[in-house]
Amino acid sequence: MHYTFGNSGKWKNKGFVSIINGCLILIAWIVVFVFASNKLSQVFFLIITAALLFSFSFRIYKAVYFFRLPSKDYVVLNEEFLILSGLFTIKKQIPYTQIKQVAKVNDTIVLSFENGGESIIYLDWLDNEDANQLWMQLKGKANSFVQSS
Repeated sequence: MHYTFGNSGKWKNKGFVSIINGCLILIAWIVVFVFASNKLSQVFFLIITAALLFSFSFRIYKAVYFFRLPSKDYVVLNEEFLILSGLFTIKKQIPYTQIKQVAKVNDTIVLSFENGGESIIYLDWLDNEDANQLWMQLKGKANSFVQSS
């Protein structure tokens, strides 16, 4: 089963916020260019330009990333293991045999492992129907499960 990041407006909002931040950075560069370029040394002005350009590019990259997020897999359940993706992290492949306990706490599912580690699945990153279906699937695959609010 493949569970994608939810189609909620949350990801679009985060993308728009990144674009707005990028525009503010661009406006800051224009202000520096218009009002302070004569007063600053060329080297310092180039350093400011490079830093603002890098920051602007990163914000636009984040916006595109958030806009494309609903088409990406968040959780994948295979026969023998679970694949968990994060926002800006690499994918984790977790064999079901390593999962000691599955607990539903508020809007998260906490996977506890035999070695003492944990992974968290954020249910608000999924659609409601997918979150419920994922919880039912994980309850069937874990050694034990706990449900609390």
